[in-house]
Parts: sequence; structure tokens; C-alpha cells
Amino acid sequence: MSSGVDRLSIRVGAVLRGEEEITWGEPVYLSSVAIRNSPLWATNPKQQIAYLAVKYWARLYCPEVILGVYTPDEFDAPQPRVERDVTPPATSAAGVNSLINGKRSEKEIQTSDRTPEDVLTGFTSAASKADSVELLDLIFNGGTWPDGKKRPGARDALTDKWLEMATDVYNIRRDELNEFPM
Repeated sequence: MSSGVDRLSIRVGAVLRGEEEITWGEPVYLSSVAIRNSPLWATNPKQQIAYLAVKYWARLYCPEVILGVYTPDEFDAPQPRVERDVTPPATSAAGVNSLINGKRSEKEIQTSDRTPEDVLTGFTSAASKADSVELLDLIFNGGTWPDGKKRPGARDALTDKWLEMATDVYNIRRDELNEFPM
């Protein structure tokens, strides 16, 4: 570069909306630019220093606008996550003991004509359509549904590898519902 280019400087200013005077930035001297990662610094230094001066000015006086380019974090502040109470309802020891020691009724012991694969497929389909963690819990764990009927869940109908696969589906869908509540 010639000595004339080394003395190159630029001062950027603009009239901001609602004002009548030019708001000037500090001059930027080519000799003070330490990092020149672009080959354009050698071939077109005037363009590069002008771009740098505009960037500095915009960051200082109107940081929300950098040549019309925004990064995702510059749009809106992220919405705060809504806290949910996930504490399970308290149960007494007597209630738990009666469930453990109680005999299953004939209705509950009845085996299904469906294969484990059919049950897993049905559970996976129902889990993907669940619009709340509560509904997903009912589909997986069974229990009393809003219509008042008690129904078994996938956990009651599956064993071994089938239950393991259903548990994986349940955990993934629960994480999705917790991450993006519907």
C-alpha cells in the first residue's frame, strides 16, 4: 500500500429519525485497523474501511439495525418458560399397600388378542397424538380417564423388549411435550 492509502480515514454520520442534526461517529483510520481477515483489505481498502465505519457507527447509535441484517438473538427476547408443578399427588402407604396386596379382578387378568407389536404400534400412534403430558401418562400408565372409565396403559400390556421400546417412545414424547407445550 502506498503511504496515501495508509493515511486513509473515514467518518460516518447520519440524521436519526426525529432529529435535525447529523450524528457523527468517530473517524476510523486504516492504519488503526488491526484485523484484516478479508483479501478485500488489499484490493479495495476504501470499501472495507467504509463498511467497518458504518458497522461501528450502527452498533453505537442504532444497534438494532446493522445494514438490515439481524441475527436470531437480535429479534425478540425469548419467551420465559412457564413453570409447571410436576409433583405427583400424595398417596398414603395404606393405599399403595392395598394396590400391591390386592388381587386382580378377572377383567384385569384377561389377556388380549393383540400381539405385543400391535399394542406397541397402537401406543406409538396414540402417544404421538397426545397433546398433554397428562394424556400421555394415561396412555402409558393407564388409569381413570376423563370419561370415568379405568383403562390399562401400554405399561400394563407389554413386557420385556416391547415395554422397553414403549418406554423409549413415552420418554421422547414426554420430553417433546415439556419442551414445546401445546
